[in-house]
Amino acid sequence: MEMRPSRVLQKLRSGQVVGCFKTNLSCARAAEIAGMAGFDCLWTDMEHTANDWPVVEKQILAAKVYNMDVMVRVTRGSYSDYIRPLELDAAGIMVPHVMSLEDARNVVRMTRFHPVGRRPIDGGNADGAYTNIDLVEYTGQANATGSSPFRLRTRNRLMIWRRLRNCRG
Repeated sequence: MEMRPSRVLQKLRSGQVVGCFKTNLSCARAAEIAGMAGFDCLWTDMEHTANDWPVVEKQILAAKVYNMDVMVRVTRGSYSDYIRPLELDAAGIMVPHVMSLEDARNVVRMTRFHPVGRRPIDGGNADGAYTNIDLVEYTGQANATGSSPFRLRTRNRLMIWRRLRNCRG
């Protein structure tokens, strides 16, 4: 068994355009409609809306029916705030207000497994097919397919972005 491959990353790596639907609605039906309409990705927000974890989980489940990736804009927070959507099987997270290269590296350390990061291993959630994926395969696939975009909020964002492109993870 393997992790669900990211539709967005597959398209980006082959030079194709990706369609993303941004929603502030707190229902799974919006995700289902976006999937039915053929979008590649749903961007759901936890920073600027009243969405909670059960809502996001239902949106992810609805999107998976249509093989649509989900990108969760998380609140600026802790390790648990960053990995929870990944363990719910979101394709990636968007971390807001990253202010420096070190800040971005810290997010990578929290969201990637060894040898790229220092994320502890669980594998018993949706992203690991509830322990049905071999542990070594799970960590390798998660590091290769996961996505952690950053919202850079600084005057030096272009310089930081160039350095991030060369970072492992």
